[in-house]
Amino acid sequence: MNDGTQVVDYGLQTLWRYNVGVVLLLSYIGYLAIFGSLLPGKVVPGVTLADGTCIHYRCNGLLSLVLLVLLLGGGVAAGVVSPTVIAERGLELLIATSVFSFIVTLFLYLVGRISRDSGSSLKPHVSGNFIHDWWFGIQLNPQFMGIDLKYLIFRGANKQKHVFKKNPKAPIWGRPPKVIGGKLLASGYWGIARHCNYLGDLLLALSFSLPCGISSPIPYFYPIYLLILLIWRERRDEARCAEKYRGIWAEYRKTVPWRILPYVY
Repeated sequence: MNDGTQVVDYGLQTLWRYNVGVVLLLSYIGYLAIFGSLLPGKVVPGVTLADGTCIHYRCNGLLSLVLLVLLLGGGVAAGVVSPTVIAERGLELLIATSVFSFIVTLFLYLVGRISRDSGSSLKPHVSGNFIHDWWFGIQLNPQFMGIDLKYLIFRGANKQKHVFKKNPKAPIWGRPPKVIGGKLLASGYWGIARHCNYLGDLLLALSFSLPCGISSPIPYFYPIYLLILLIWRERRDEARCAEKYRGIWAEYRKTVPWRILPYVY
């Protein structure tokens, strides 16, 4: 009987640990949804869709982050939450996040299949293959109660390219932009490496792993995987750009010899 009681107690404790991971995950997502909608921020229009409409985005991510850090600091000071809760609940959070992701993507797949909103749908690209459509998604801008269900990461390199396309004469880092063939930007980040935006991805991935130290190679699986993926993608980009821009691309390669990391690759 004592052994049976211990098994039940262990099962309940294990279930509670996973419940804590679910609560942490849903609390974080709930915070992003609520304060991402309420906190002030500049409202900017998104890309114009096929039906002429566009979605507007409130840029308050930095303010949301600062408030979250302050709330966590207050929770730690009050003894409500542990400052190492993520590390302590790593496995539970990993499992909860994976299950939640599968549920959400399946939900979005089903909603996309029955959606009649052609402006926000990728229906022309739907293959009919469940795995393909589930993995790549059907809807372009899936929303729930006005909340965006996706993330867009803009870094300096992408912003410079965006500004250049809107205004080719706009200064880059305070200087007139250097343009090759009237099409290719060779200033700022794009004068350092031809795919400097990928360097931002790699540095971000590496920053996730460095706090773990060097005692184990496991935390570095993601940046290593991403490095292999981006080198493969960069090679494909090079081939497409060489075919598209021809002589202009050859001149750009001479002007900017480095692919991703200056003096290394």
